[in-house]
Amino acid sequence: MTKPKLFLFAAITVVLLYTCNDIPFFSKVYDNIQALEHAYNDYLVIGKFGNNWPAKKVKESKSNNEISFVLSTGAPHSYHGYDGYELIAVFLKTKNGKETVVVLRSKVQRQ
Repeated sequence: MTKPKLFLFAAITVVLLYTCNDIPFFSKVYDNIQALEHAYNDYLVIGKFGNNWPAKKVKESKSNNEISFVLSTGAPHSYHGYDGYELIAVFLKTKNGKETVVVLRSKVQRQ
């Protein structure tokens, strides 16, 4: 492989790995809630369902002002009244399938 082709291959690989964060195979494993809080340092935890660690991020839902989601148990949850804030629900699972969901709110309110 020539140097330009090798460089292009390496660059594409890096971009794919960086952008595939929401694909479970490439997702981050967090040892505890503090590690997740550190990774989302521009956000505050406003809710948590489950406390199962270490856990791999399997899904992330983002929304503005309010967020709704359903736990794997079928229980629906909604967070309303956060006008001007970005909300994130991070879905995590342990190796044996136990779920943890962490709900975060941006620290800074949008204008």
